[in-house]
Amino acid sequence: MTKNITNIGVMMSCFDEVESVSFAIQNFRKYYPDNKIFIFNESKEDYTFLLEKYDNIKIKNDKDTMSFYYKYPIHDVYLLPEFQEKIQEAFLTFLDRINKTIEYTQSEYLILMDPDVLVRGVLNIPSNVNLLGSLRNKGIPLETKKVLQEVEGSIIIDEWGATPGIFKVETFQKAYNKFISIPNLLSKLTKSWSSFYAHDVIIPILFSLIGEKEYLNMDFTECNTDPDWQTNQKKLVHHYKKYYKDVETRFPFFKEI
Repeated sequence: MTKNITNIGVMMSCFDEVESVSFAIQNFRKYYPDNKIFIFNESKEDYTFLLEKYDNIKIKNDKDTMSFYYKYPIHDVYLLPEFQEKIQEAFLTFLDRINKTIEYTQSEYLILMDPDVLVRGVLNIPSNVNLLGSLRNKGIPLETKKVLQEVEGSIIIDEWGATPGIFKVETFQKAYNKFISIPNLLSKLTKSWSSFYAHDVIIPILFSLIGEKEYLNMDFTECNTDPDWQTNQKKLVHHYKKYYKDVETRFPFFKEI
């Protein structure tokens, strides 16, 4: 049994994708005209025009936690102290942003949107499901599974993809509180896998600490993997990069839409 999600807040982290962010919010507002949105801007771009255009939006110009991942072969260097420091900072900053968004939106559910997420309908969630994602990725490292095995009440997962993730706020808070209560858990996790800067990894692992797994979101579709994404009527589109600055060189497909 599913239900329409109406009491949902939005957290969006962005960089310089101004036109894409504007388009994403414009479409979200068609179906959620009053829901609160918290935008965290990691660039020097100005997003304040959105405050004049829409109600219930908050913007925070924040630290850049992601750019360095595109400058280095992270898998080769992530265990070095300087990179462990950056990965852990990105991890904790992301969780802090979620907590700030929860405080602002006061919503039952939260959706983690990126600039390349397109909402094209009222979203649904099955009863008794606390985390929805794509489950498009498989193969969590053995070292990470060993860390999870050490945590009482956790479950071992092997699939993930919580971008855009939708979760119940109450369940996230329970998982977050357990995470911060376990000494050295952050360090153990970030040393077990090079991918702990990624939001779609962090959330499923956090939920697994309290025995909650990610479920497939039946509203989900993806532009770069689903050939029928334009016509399949699914309401949550990922990798919608039509309005990215580098669309002509990196995503030429969208110029034909």
